[in-house]
Amino acid sequence: MKTVEKVMKIIMIMVVIVYVFIFQIPYNVEIEPSEAQEILRGAYRPLEDFIKSGTTSDDKGLLNIPSEIKDKNDFVKLFDNKMREKMAEEIFENLVIEKDGQLYIDKEIYIPTLYSEDSIITKSYIKKRRDSLYSYISGKSFKKKEELIIKGKYEIDEELSKLEHLFIQDKNDNWILQITTGTVMHGFVDPNDNPYYRDKK
Repeated sequence: MKTVEKVMKIIMIMVVIVYVFIFQIPYNVEIEPSEAQEILRGAYRPLEDFIKSGTTSDDKGLLNIPSEIKDKNDFVKLFDNKMREKMAEEIFENLVIEKDGQLYIDKEIYIPTLYSEDSIITKSYIKKRRDSLYSYISGKSFKKKEELIIKGKYEIDEELSKLEHLFIQDKNDNWILQITTGTVMHGFVDPNDNPYYRDKK
């Protein structure tokens, strides 16, 4: 039994040594809320502009979409260099409906963003990685993927809900929104309760 325990300890020590030697060690660097807000607002600005450009239709619960948006692909292109394509597609599928062959903005659907009333950033930091021990010894430095995490609270139907946004830099050092977790969509029975159609900040 003691022999087995010794072997297990040796294995664990070896695993730790290999991890430290090969893998990059993560650490966090906080960024100012104002900088995080600018990045997050930039990612969602096409959505805000899209909704503001909607015009009144015969159906009080629907808006005509901007004339330059003919289909999903046109909508997704609005978010180039700002948001992962799959995310933009999901927003379109939730927000836009087809009726009698025409596309409309569904006024009952709300996608929370920092343009919302009473929204605040609670935490923002960049997840970086230090060079591995191997890099120091060999003199070789490998590209380290950085992640930007922005956490916030948003008022939805008079209740605060939490959201977390994950960004990754592209080859041009642009922060691209990859995924948002939390209450990412909310439906209203009465479109007049939707924050999109109340006074903006």
